[in-house]
Amino acid sequence: MKAYLLAAGTGSRLRPMTQWLPKPLVPFLNQPLVHYQHQQLLEHAAHVRFNISYLAAPLTAYVNSVPRTSYSLEAQPLGSARTVWQERDYFDETTIVACADVLADYPVEQLLANHRASGALVTIATTTVDDPRRFGVIVSAPDGRIEAFQEKPELPASNTISTGIYVFEPEVLRHWNSHWQDLGGEAFPHLLAQGVPLNAWALPGDWQDVGTGENYLFLQLRRLGGNSLVHPEACVHPSATLQRTVVGAGALIEAGATLTNCIVWPETHVEAGASIGLSVLAPQFSLRLDRRQRTQTVPVDRRQALRYIS
Repeated sequence: MKAYLLAAGTGSRLRPMTQWLPKPLVPFLNQPLVHYQHQQLLEHAAHVRFNISYLAAPLTAYVNSVPRTSYSLEAQPLGSARTVWQERDYFDETTIVACADVLADYPVEQLLANHRASGALVTIATTTVDDPRRFGVIVSAPDGRIEAFQEKPELPASNTISTGIYVFEPEVLRHWNSHWQDLGGEAFPHLLAQGVPLNAWALPGDWQDVGTGENYLFLQLRRLGGNSLVHPEACVHPSATLQRTVVGAGALIEAGATLTNCIVWPETHVEAGASIGLSVLAPQFSLRLDRRQRTQTVPVDRRQALRYIS
């Protein structure tokens, strides 16, 4: 089995964070966001491959640092379906394809077992959400056979959505059209119309959409519980107070600073006496969430410490 992580997107919903880092590398609990899924796949796959385009340099450096991992460089993002076609030689055996920015904990062996038992050429891992209008909606029979797709519908036919995690058999490429650009919006509906067997599998593990600044902040706070997480290479003054806060490598938290419900990126400097809450702090910006859960982005002069008082 192989794996392919789709990592060429611009991560526009997560700006301003993705102005400096591609979304798969945005720090999440002091690891790149993609690290969790990448390591999970390496436990089962002989090889993991990325497609890379936006802010390519840091992502290629990351890929080159991990064994059994390679990448394909796209001058401009091709679209997920066109990437699969361009990389078709890689898909010579059963391959898990997933969005590199997915935050999910799923049993890979169960996914593969269900896929093989279904006899389908593609399996799509699914989950349910309260409001599916921002996602690709899937309608399936009780045995998992997919009957219909809706891409970001105003009137969803179900609350079951694609998680961005798929299993492909090489044979599906015999039915492929090289002009398709998107998997969910073009490839899968057209394959279904051709009568290609497609299977839905309900993801039993945790799956989260990290797409917005609010989700990025709150998902980490939820996983922290009541604790803080400080990187060993961070410097926190003994008189500083941290409450449910993540502090990244090389960060400096000066004397008397109080951070509550914050994510502090690597190399960020918080000056003495600052009191900051519900914020993502980086050398380039401060993303702050107010009591109405609206975000405000404050630019930061890289030569100065964060001075903002919540």
